[in-house]
Parts: sequence; structure tokens; C-alpha cells
Amino acid sequence: MAKAKHKKIFNNQKRKVYRKRISMREVGFSAFFIGFVILMGVWFAMRKDDFDPGERDITMAMMVADSVTDNLYRTPFEQWADPAMAAVTGAAPVPQVGIFPPAILDDGWKTAARVKEYDKVNLFEKINGGAPQYFQFGFVAMHYVPLTNAEGDLDLSIEMYDMGLFQHAMGIYAAQRDDSKKLERLKDAYFHKTDVGAIGVTGQYYFKIYGSEENQIVQEKSMQVTATLAESALGATEYPPVYSVFEGKLGIPFERIAYEKVDVFQYDFAKDFWFGRPDTDSDVRYFVHTAESDEAAIAMMQQLIDSNLEEYERVSEERGVTVLKHQFLDEFFAISREGAVVYGMDAIPEGYDHMDAMGKLITAIYGAMSNEEA
Repeated sequence: MAKAKHKKIFNNQKRKVYRKRISMREVGFSAFFIGFVILMGVWFAMRKDDFDPGERDITMAMMVADSVTDNLYRTPFEQWADPAMAAVTGAAPVPQVGIFPPAILDDGWKTAARVKEYDKVNLFEKINGGAPQYFQFGFVAMHYVPLTNAEGDLDLSIEMYDMGLFQHAMGIYAAQRDDSKKLERLKDAYFHKTDVGAIGVTGQYYFKIYGSEENQIVQEKSMQVTATLAESALGATEYPPVYSVFEGKLGIPFERIAYEKVDVFQYDFAKDFWFGRPDTDSDVRYFVHTAESDEAAIAMMQQLIDSNLEEYERVSEERGVTVLKHQFLDEFFAISREGAVVYGMDAIPEGYDHMDAMGKLITAIYGAMSNEEA
């Protein structure tokens, strides 16, 4: 095996200068630069840590003396009103409050800014992240106005969500309602109080009222605004037939009535269902869906039965009512159809007379429909 060759790392040959001539300018600059570096080193060595910030910092007195006083005039905020209205009527300008009743400005309150309107395109600017839930219930527009009291130390904001239909407003309210709060009613407005205002529904509008802090003045103003909204044209509505059946015919109160627009029973094909709980001490619920035609109702009923058979088993078929029993839970599901109406009950406990309850439900529904046709 051949031995490795050892080579020297360092070159022991002498350096050679190939330049024939070095100019005096280059020599002079080199000497000056070396001398400058030496002087800087000597100066740094002499100074060491001899440094007084006061010699270099700008004193407060000097900054105050050299500062410029801002004497620019700032126009105080005034409540905006359309000047064109004064020119037409000859009266004092009236504050513009959009769709809101003028009475929201009672008791010396005034608008803190112009009314703003939001649609599906820009709603995220106001409620970033929460907009899809509103879209799910048929959101149309949101009207917003901030108020301030006469002293200017309290603020109150009002959000009015136009949901298009009463059931849509009711649906979003049910989805966001705090069940621990007492439900109250003023005329046709249903709401519950919060620590800084109120949340509720009136007509096709879902509203939120909230103040800048928790105190009696904010609560009183919130109740005044709620009453104003309920008594205005915004609160006027014609209740859907199924809601009227639940509340008027069967005596089910608002808080036990619900409307689900999409993904009912967690099925994407099930849409537009009403629910009503007839008993306070039971989870059993009525459900009603009005299809576009008898054929659509038949298809909906069959889809619900087929989908539920994954977790239920069929136990009876009597007078057009199909009854299913859950495979693990001790509860039943009953469903039937009359014309374009699919109706039934879920979460039925053992021994519950569902046939009698279903009979009362469909009788009430067709009684309400007969009255409408008459």
C-alpha cells in the first residue's frame, strides 16, 4: 500500500513585489490613516468611562421652551341633521335616525354619529366572525346607531337586524338567547335584560341594545328604547300560521317555541321546521313542516324515516302515524303527514300518549288553515 504524500501547508518562499512604483500620494495617505487610528486609540484610552449624559441630552426646560403650542380651533361635535329639511319645512333641522323611531332620542339623548347600515357584503366589519350565523337565518340588513346622553358621559348602542321574516328573527334570537335570563314581553316585543341593556325580537327584527357601563340610567334608557321599538311600525307583524297554532291554539308560550331554518335534526335536507314544547317538565317536542306540495311532503317524511332508521327501529304504524324507538335511549319518534304538512313529535318518553297529542296538533293546524281560507 502506497504511503500518503506529505505537503507543506505554509509557503516558505519570500514575498515579491511586482509593482515597479508606489506613488507618494498612496504613501502619504497610508501614513495619515495609521496616524489617525493611533490618535483615536490614544483619545479613547484617555476618556475611558468619563461620560456625562447631561452634556449631550436635551433638557426638559429646553424642550418646553422650543415646543410649539397647538392653537388650532377644533369645532365641537354637533348632532347631525339634514339642512335640506329645514329649508323645505322652515323648521329647525330634525336629527336623522334612519329606520329608528325618533322617540329613541327622548330624555335628552342624542345621536353620537350617523346611522350606519350593513349588508351581507360588509356585515363582518361590525361583527367579525359572527356573520355566518345571521346569514343562516335569512339576514337582510343591519341598522346601527350610537347614542349619548345630555351630559355626554354615557353611551348606548342600538343594533337592529332585519331578518326578513318573524320566524327568522325568532330563530336567531333562540340561537343566541341566554336561557338563564327571564323572558319579558312589551306589546309584541319579546326580550331579556342584560347587565348593560336588552336583547330581543320585535316583528321581523332582532335587536341588541347595550350601554357603555352598567348602571340604572342605562337600564332605564334600554327599556325606553325597547318599548319604543315595540310600539313602532317595526314591531308590527303577521305571525306565521304554525306559530299562531302553537301559541294561540295549543297555549305554548313564546319561550317554548323555536324555528330552525336549515340542518334540522342535523340533516341537510331538512329545512324550515317549527318546534313547540307542550309541557314545561318534559323534553317532548311537536314539530311541523309545511312543504310546497303533497309530493314534497311525502318525500320529506320518507327521508326522515329512512335517516332515523340508522339509530331507531320501527315499532308501529297506526292511523298513518309511524312510530320509531331509539335503539339505545328510552324514547320514541312519531311522524305523520296530512296533505303538504309533515308533523310529529320527538323525545317522547315511555307511556306518553303521543296519538292523542298528535291528534290535537293536526286538528289545530287544519282549524287555523280553515279559518284563513274563510
